[in-house]
Amino acid sequence: MNFDLKQAPFLYLLTMPISSEERGRLGGVIFAHADAYLRPLESPQFLWCKLPERVLPSPGYLFIQGINPAFLKRGFNERIFVEKVQELIKDRTVITWDANRLATLSKCAMRSFKAGEKNFAISDVLGLADLRSALHAAHLLGSLSKAPYKALDMTAALYNCQKLSKRSPERRLGELQDLTAMLRSSHQALFDYQLRSSEFKNSLLNKSLKEQTVLTCINSNGMLYLTKVINQDVQNKEFLSLQIGRKGQIKAEYISTLEGNIIAPEGVLTKERCDKLHFDLVTLKHALYASPSVCPAKLAEATDYFDPINEHDLKFLNNAFRAQTVPEPFKECSAKLMEHYFFYLGDNERGKLSYEQYRRYEKISRMQVQKQLPKYMQETQDLINHADEDSQDDALLMNAIANYPLTI
Repeated sequence: MNFDLKQAPFLYLLTMPISSEERGRLGGVIFAHADAYLRPLESPQFLWCKLPERVLPSPGYLFIQGINPAFLKRGFNERIFVEKVQELIKDRTVITWDANRLATLSKCAMRSFKAGEKNFAISDVLGLADLRSALHAAHLLGSLSKAPYKALDMTAALYNCQKLSKRSPERRLGELQDLTAMLRSSHQALFDYQLRSSEFKNSLLNKSLKEQTVLTCINSNGMLYLTKVINQDVQNKEFLSLQIGRKGQIKAEYISTLEGNIIAPEGVLTKERCDKLHFDLVTLKHALYASPSVCPAKLAEATDYFDPINEHDLKFLNNAFRAQTVPEPFKECSAKLMEHYFFYLGDNERGKLSYEQYRRYEKISRMQVQKQLPKYMQETQDLINHADEDSQDDALLMNAIANYPLTI
């Protein structure tokens, strides 16, 4: 029986980072729709994001994920890519490895004048299931004997879910699917709880804010802590909370259901679990309630990304965030914003550049590539030195990575 993918309730999705989080570049995403039983309904699909010619990817990121850099020249421009991903995940529950890595999508949105909120790119999901957090919860609160690693492939090997095919994004998505099946088979109640909607998790946070109740949280790093919500940032869909871990250190943090953390009532910490984890629930709760409220600095948002800005910059950004296409900046906008806009056009809408602007963009691109090239080649050589000499697939991939700068 054919299944309408538009009606698929679940989506397996992995981002494909091609640079450090600080640089915030994505090669794209790989995904597969799934039915109500979490069974994939299709072979892995791709949305590629076109990499500007002035930016070289990280050879290490390409190699570990099995990404041929030739695909980085075939994708959508960054603004359209973000729109395609938003359309893909809207009103679905997304199952991913580490939800924090989805934050790079918001960096793409900011860079292309698409959004002003931190979590804009993924704000329309129905729910977000972070598999790494769920595995940590199964280890801490359930019977899973070993905690997951940070890396997806190493974790798949740890739980005998590793695929034996060549390294590739398809293999990684398959490992995500197999880990999901393994966890749901062994800890169904816990995993089904992680599949609950963002609306349900927001209701827990709102209740904590209104009634000053304490919640249990587990993040993707395996940290178990108590949290009490003290304020709400409606625009960014975040909550300001006080958190305390088993060592008794209290800190104030902004949290969101879009981070993929396990958020549950305090009652999940039964006496048996607290004894097993050496978690002094009574003492930690008392310390949390006795702590004064402290407001931490906000994380960077789009207006910080374009800082410094004047009132004309703000007006332009507000217009751009709401528009279907990026409008021209006002002539009173700051020089720094005009430079951002110049690179946006060169990277995404080159046809709007004048002849002189195009020549300038080309010149700057060559200079930037030349500056990045020594590090790129050194990193490539390091990979070659440590590569498996018997793997023809790895050799072909390394050759494609080494030759990529010659193709741009």
